[in-house]
Amino acid sequence: MVLNYDKTTFMQISSNINYRSMVNTQSIDCKINLNNSIKFLGIIRESSLTWNKHIDHINSKLNSLGYILHSLRSVLSLKIINQVYTSYGRSVLNYGIIFWGNSSYSRSIFITQKRIVRIIMKPKPRHSYWAMFSKLGILTLYSEYIFSILMFVVKHKDIFTFNNELHKINTRHKLDLHVPSAKLTKVKKEFIIQVSHYSTPYLIVSRK
Repeated sequence: MVLNYDKTTFMQISSNINYRSMVNTQSIDCKINLNNSIKFLGIIRESSLTWNKHIDHINSKLNSLGYILHSLRSVLSLKIINQVYTSYGRSVLNYGIIFWGNSSYSRSIFITQKRIVRIIMKPKPRHSYWAMFSKLGILTLYSEYIFSILMFVVKHKDIFTFNNELHKINTRHKLDLHVPSAKLTKVKKEFIIQVSHYSTPYLIVSRK
């Protein structure tokens, strides 16, 4: 097998955004490019363990959708416009949301989402956006995040551990998902830990 250097990149992960890699990426006949971000299966991962570039990428797609909806709003019915958002906008928003949805930077997507809803509804000034989301049947970014986490847990419960599987003590948290311990803040915001935090209350309700 021959390595294709044009399609090969190297990324070293570090929680320090100012970190400079000292790893030699020089091959015998070619140097492998060192990148700070890599796009894999449609998801952009950064060496600093943040999701800013991926969120900017999603925002760019949603802003383009907003422009299209603004142009179509005068010629299409509200129902069709809503279907256009649901078929494209929601699919863009949901892809990989269980990984990046907890990022503080994701608020920029929520702002874009609210702007799109206002384009669809053409409301009066100061009209509540919560009422518009409800009327259109659209989930907010944060609701989509929690819903996606719950669906993932329901489909893959076998990969998670419950507290009563680790100990036999009859505590009020025995039916909670076991949350892995972590010290770094960035690690605490990662997917597997956030899944355990968000899904536990809903799983308890579903058992009753």
